[in-house]
Amino acid sequence: MTLLLTAVGRWAGPLLIMALILAQGAAVTSLGLALATWSRRAGRAPALCASACLGMFLGWPVLIFFLFADAPRDDWYPYWVMMGSPVASMTLLTRASIAPYALDPRPGVAFAALCWTAAYAAAAGTLFGLTLLTFDGCLGRIPDVPGRLKRRRTWPSESIGDTGRVRSGTGGP
Repeated sequence: MTLLLTAVGRWAGPLLIMALILAQGAAVTSLGLALATWSRRAGRAPALCASACLGMFLGWPVLIFFLFADAPRDDWYPYWVMMGSPVASMTLLTRASIAPYALDPRPGVAFAALCWTAAYAAAAGTLFGLTLLTFDGCLGRIPDVPGRLKRRRTWPSESIGDTGRVRSGTGGP
């Protein structure tokens, strides 16, 4: 690909592809971290994260295809919306980067890539921030910063005595 881009002379496409891959990877990582923190069962978080990734990889283009089935063939809006899928965005950006006849065969592919990069980065930052805020409470740790919400996850059979230590009741997890 580097030889082809050197011959064609278009480097904006690969930079957008790298930025979009990093933003999508950060969003998936933040989603996995958030689900692992918020779900009680260990196997549920990877399954939910994999389902969300599969939905964005394959489900999003299919949904857009059915929603915009009546759109004219030369309409650019379905391509912008479809770029939310990692597979579709890489395909459209690569095509726009190496097309010898035009810098941008579809209007605004670069702008759509920037918008989706910002959306994925914002989702990653939001999920990471929410995970940081709720991490101590979800895992039953005492917060380092006073004034944070103190939420403790306990099993129904556990009881807390006056000393603040947890002691087991009749049953356990």
